Amino acid sequence: MKTVSYCFNIFLVFNGFWFKKWSAKVSKRIDFPNLKNSIFEGLNFRTSCMTRKTLPNVALFLIFLALTALFVIDRSPAGSGRGWTSVIDSDGRGYYAYLPALILYGDPGFDSSSAAERRVIGNPDYVPEYLVQAGSHTMNKYFAGVALLQSPFFCLATGIALVTGSPVDGYSFVFQLMAGLAALFYLLAGLFFLKKILEYYTSNQAIIAFTLIAFTFGTNLLFYTVHQPLMSHVYSFFAINGFLFFTLRWMQSSVRRNLALSGLFLGIVILVRPVNGIIVALVPFLAGSAGQTRACLKELFRLSSLKAFLLPMLPVLLIQPLLWFLQTGSAGIWPYQHEGFRFLHPEIVSVLFGFRKGLFIYTPLTLLSLSAILFLWRKDKFRSFTALLFFLILTWMIASWWNWYYGDGFGMRPMIEFYGFFAILFVVTAGRLKPARNAIFLVAALLCVLLNMIQTWQYSRHILHPFNMDREKYGYVFLKTGDAYRNSLGGSQDIPWYGTDLSHPCFSYAERQSLLDSATEFGSGPVLQASLLPRLPGRYFISGRFYAKDLEPGAGNKIMMVVSIFKTDSIRDFWYGFPVNDIPVQDTTRYRTVRFALNTPVITNRDALFKIYLWNPAGKKMKAVDFKVDIFAPSAE
Repeated sequence: MKTVSYCFNIFLVFNGFWFKKWSAKVSKRIDFPNLKNSIFEGLNFRTSCMTRKTLPNVALFLIFLALTALFVIDRSPAGSGRGWTSVIDSDGRGYYAYLPALILYGDPGFDSSSAAERRVIGNPDYVPEYLVQAGSHTMNKYFAGVALLQSPFFCLATGIALVTGSPVDGYSFVFQLMAGLAALFYLLAGLFFLKKILEYYTSNQAIIAFTLIAFTFGTNLLFYTVHQPLMSHVYSFFAINGFLFFTLRWMQSSVRRNLALSGLFLGIVILVRPVNGIIVALVPFLAGSAGQTRACLKELFRLSSLKAFLLPMLPVLLIQPLLWFLQTGSAGIWPYQHEGFRFLHPEIVSVLFGFRKGLFIYTPLTLLSLSAILFLWRKDKFRSFTALLFFLILTWMIASWWNWYYGDGFGMRPMIEFYGFFAILFVVTAGRLKPARNAIFLVAALLCVLLNMIQTWQYSRHILHPFNMDREKYGYVFLKTGDAYRNSLGGSQDIPWYGTDLSHPCFSYAERQSLLDSATEFGSGPVLQASLLPRLPGRYFISGRFYAKDLEPGAGNKIMMVVSIFKTDSIRDFWYGFPVNDIPVQDTTRYRTVRFALNTPVITNRDALFKIYLWNPAGKKMKAVDFKVDIFAPSAE
């Protein structure tokens, strides 16, 4: 901010000098010094007022304009090509499905809403992956917090559809549009709360405005607001920032209304994603000292305060058991069947530094923010320690989930909801550094923003792989944006399903050599009927390896490894293919090791047929040697 002030003052002095010379020639009767001082004082007053009061609000307005434009462009023919039916997509279908199923169709079994999805997608065989079996009942495995926050926009969309004569099915254009606008609304509301939070840590409004812009465009919060607005992250970002803001206000004023709102927002946090309730571990940092933490806890556990905190929270938390009861007849159930945490084996290094999804690789602004922990240590050891402790607990929790990279997605997406914490650390550092160091710090932040913008483009244009990045692939596409790099990365390296028995395979296959050429479109490989598998229904893990040598340049770039399963559940077929080469290569002189691993969907049909083979659609020449495949079964329960 000082740099900005210096530049502005130089501008005023320079223009004031020429204005003074010109005015002297025009009229000596004008009292120019007083006039100039009046003008300059007015300018300085208005500038300081704008900086003090409105600059963060201007930043919020610019963010709204930019993201609205990006949201519209992404759905236009000139955008990603996905169109408006892609707003309600991916996991977001499951979060959203409560609304059409219950409000429009009155169907807790989701049959009618699933039929509507099939019509919109244009796939009559589509079966939602968010639906799981609980005994003889079908239930939505996702929690209902996103649906709760989306509900006002859904009701508005229903009204508009009724008035305009649009299809009232929950998935037509007006519903897709309002669902996307809801994400924009909750992003701005979350940023508004964040602005209020940051004002507790700095009075420099320029730094606050910069931070709001940096954490919008310099993190994957941008992607999950514009490109996948029905994922839970932006809603958790809003709810967590609301909880932090009202908790801070209660700590400062002891007004029970703020405590009640804090409890309400914590209930929403948990209803959106229960594990995010870990945010309560940040309360000591907010309190600022051990004594203040004890005083706040003592006040909270007074009966009147506890009632004020819990009464708004409990009705929100009861929504989910009620929905479970409507779906299954039981109010207590764990919907994430065959999934869970591995607390004794967290993938902390991979979560932070891994090229697959590492936080510091894909969102380096968070690493820059964590420098505040070192900065605070000399002046405020309590806050430094509690910030570090919270970060370690948060990372351990996220890294302990069985699928630590959380499937397809851009960056370490479970961290998005906690970017308010990183933003606090950012302003603590930026607000206290000396001008020269602060300039370096802000330039580094701008570079992080630029890198995120490029990587967001890469992911949305299929240049970055959605789940299978590594150091070699990252280096190959680093800062590349051309069409030649789209869908250029191959390979598949899933980790086994939670509960897979890796002690020994239930099926193995080996082949000494396979030659592909213009006359051989399909290589040989194992064919297996599901009736020979030990457990049905079940999810299986397939692991394989072979040595490949291209007999003409670039052959392995066009040849694909394919796993197909015919009729996994008497309705759906499964097909997954990927280029043999991790990155495009032209070498014909050496053998290279090709490894692959992937998980199957749930197999329920005993007549399902597995086929694993090399596919050579372009008629290229390649030799595959020592082809081996192992299939691993789920553990016995």
